[in-house]
Amino acid sequence: ILTVIRLLWHTKLKKYDFFITDDVLTFVGRIKRVPSIFATDDDLSAVPESFILMKSANYILAPSICELGKYNDKKLGYYGYKALAHLHPNRFKPDGTKIPDTLRSKNYFFIRTVSATSTHDVGKRGISNQTLRKIINKLSEYGEVVLNSERELPEDLQSYQLEFNKNDVSHIVYYSSLFISDSTTMCAEAAVLGVPAIEHDDWYADFKQYFELNEEYGLLFGFGIEQEKQMLDKIDEIMTMNNYKEVFQKKRMSMLKDKIDVSAFLIWFLVNYPESVDIFFSNKKSQFEFKGTSLK
Repeated sequence: ILTVIRLLWHTKLKKYDFFITDDVLTFVGRIKRVPSIFATDDDLSAVPESFILMKSANYILAPSICELGKYNDKKLGYYGYKALAHLHPNRFKPDGTKIPDTLRSKNYFFIRTVSATSTHDVGKRGISNQTLRKIINKLSEYGEVVLNSERELPEDLQSYQLEFNKNDVSHIVYYSSLFISDSTTMCAEAAVLGVPAIEHDDWYADFKQYFELNEEYGLLFGFGIEQEKQMLDKIDEIMTMNNYKEVFQKKRMSMLKDKIDVSAFLIWFLVNYPESVDIFFSNKKSQFEFKGTSLK
């Protein structure tokens, strides 16, 4: 409620054509009669508390594979992933100069651990310190290990912490040989960059797009907390695969052939609103105009 009040204060005496948000700005849109798009890549069953945001929004921007229950009729379901909005080849060009000097010309693996403090993470587990040690010991056989963590780490793991400009994280992920995390968002980002991604937590199975990235394209591998051995075995399997970096880049290109430039689609939708609403819902395949690696 306080956030809505603050937003009303900051937007008073101003005119807006559209709100794009993943939070309570949808409420302000209703009050001020400004159309709003609620952006998400979560299935409603995984984050049920978001129903009130979906209900108050005019439209919901989400991957077509996301299941939004009774709000599917509002869904601007695009053939892609949220990560492709900023990591599609039209938007992201990897730059090796963005990598810290200590990693250049090295074969390195990147681990990211989260704090798991979101409302939908209550009662669920991510990568524990004990498992983190096992992952590091395993990967150390193949190259250098670096990590980034939202939570405080014990002293013996702090030496693996990588200091870097957070704006450069996508470049660091791109040039890594393997990405392991309990962050669903960053695992998807690694996957669409063609970096083999392993997710290990209690919540990876809650999201349909991660199954697609696994089963359809073989770019992301999810393991529950009770599947620690299988997760460690998958590391060995990938590391002993012939030319695995080239294999995963080919998988990435296969995925990109099926998906659109999400940013190009969203720009088109906003620039041509409200006509774009009728065009989209009358022919959802019209978005295929934004496929490929050259802007239309």
